[in-house]
Amino acid sequence: MLIHQIIDKGLRDNSNKIALTDPKHQLTYKVFSSTINVFAQKLIKKRLNYGDRVLLYADNSVYFMVAYFAIIKAGLIVVPVDNSSALSRISLLIKDCGAKGVFVGSRQAIIIKEYLQLEKATTLEFVFSLDKLTGFFPNSFELIENRIECEISDTMWPKISSEDIVEIIYTTGSTGGSKGVCLTHRNILAALNNINEFVGYQQTDHEVVTLPLTHSFGLNHVLCNLKVGGSANIESGILHLKRIFNAIRNQKATGFPGTPASFSIIMERYAEVFRENASSLRFIVVNSAPLPPALAEKIMKLLPHIRLMVYYGLTEASRSSFIEHSIENKTLLQSVGRASPNVGIAVLDESGNVLNREAKGEVLVKAETVMHRYWNNAKATEDKMLNGWFKTGDLGYIDKNGYLFLQGRLKDMINIGGMKTSSTEINEVYEKFWKVEEFYAIGICEGIHSGEKIIAFVIKKVNVELSIEELIGFGRKYLDFYKVPSSFYFIESIPKSDTGKVKTGELKDIAKRLEKELC
Repeated sequence: MLIHQIIDKGLRDNSNKIALTDPKHQLTYKVFSSTINVFAQKLIKKRLNYGDRVLLYADNSVYFMVAYFAIIKAGLIVVPVDNSSALSRISLLIKDCGAKGVFVGSRQAIIIKEYLQLEKATTLEFVFSLDKLTGFFPNSFELIENRIECEISDTMWPKISSEDIVEIIYTTGSTGGSKGVCLTHRNILAALNNINEFVGYQQTDHEVVTLPLTHSFGLNHVLCNLKVGGSANIESGILHLKRIFNAIRNQKATGFPGTPASFSIIMERYAEVFRENASSLRFIVVNSAPLPPALAEKIMKLLPHIRLMVYYGLTEASRSSFIEHSIENKTLLQSVGRASPNVGIAVLDESGNVLNREAKGEVLVKAETVMHRYWNNAKATEDKMLNGWFKTGDLGYIDKNGYLFLQGRLKDMINIGGMKTSSTEINEVYEKFWKVEEFYAIGICEGIHSGEKIIAFVIKKVNVELSIEELIGFGRKYLDFYKVPSSFYFIESIPKSDTGKVKTGELKDIAKRLEKELC
């Protein structure tokens, strides 16, 4: 099977069933399929070369998914880009992947127009607006909305292999440190199979997806529903929670994936409203960051009828482990589960030796879900691969029953004059302080001979007084002396990606500036 063939079940079994909806549109499987064909044939007639890259830079919508499938069906490589990406990042990504075209939303079109004004030697050959369904670049094509359902049967479809690269997803982080993760049809389908096997998607399932489709978490949940002939309601984030809750209730949604950050907001401010509208939910899936045990308990107590599942995976090694949480077994609330089907997980020491159960080291993954390579970066690919295993950069251990527990990132290890700790260890302690809303510790270089120093960023709870002396005193009660941060800074928000991951690079830049100002 190939990626663009996953809608065949819905088209074959019930072509008039709604496949996708968003706040403005809905598409049946029949219209969805024919629209994909029109888009794909227009791309083929552009006479692009097989394997050329096309950016998908738009907000969540049903037409985002149309463009996604069309690019793939035309034998091209889709490059999903964060819908909030700035001009500098867009310029870098177009140059890095040599994009020949871009599908944009109306907000993103402004950035692309600015890019075209500044960049005279661009590789782009067309720009296509998903909102207006028209092109606006020299020699670009146009698509009239009332022709959406027509089929053109005389197009010669390209011959596509399951080993062909179909998608490049750039990792989050600083623009310069971002890497293009190349995924094949086989990689993505293996991930979908793992999700479907654990979650148990059915043709009757309907999922409300608010996650960005430019990331594998949200995108793959939509693909999972389509693969079994189900349906999905697509939203852009949780800004319009009333509309989302109404969609869950009115469409009798069975699934609702999300990040810990999203569920934290829902549980803190709208728990009862959520409960009143969530009677149809069969499961909730959480990913992108560790799910705090206390939050997991709140969700399970509020919605005792649902399955609460967590999975572990990176863009480079999707859906490596799964766990279904239980209120009766709180000892596993810290775990990200056991290895997914056909996935190997091992923990190695610094010398590359496999460690025994319970021993802490770097987590490695071996599976069909592991990326093909990094785009144009052989050195980074080589550094991450070890005899077929992918080095995740995550620290953790596997317990005697095979459950994986994560304990931070290798790059988050902090070396204080030869003594080591991790951001995760410090954060977990301070997050138990009742006056603290959010807390994040980082290490910054103090000098060649001194190693690093620990800097902490704190968001205190509303209407609560909190002093640095209190923070120091709390740390000294529960941490070794060298693990207590040397500086604390109160801030209004901790910079995060749109999937909830802390942008440590930005925090380090802020810390260096603040520390310099104090000198």
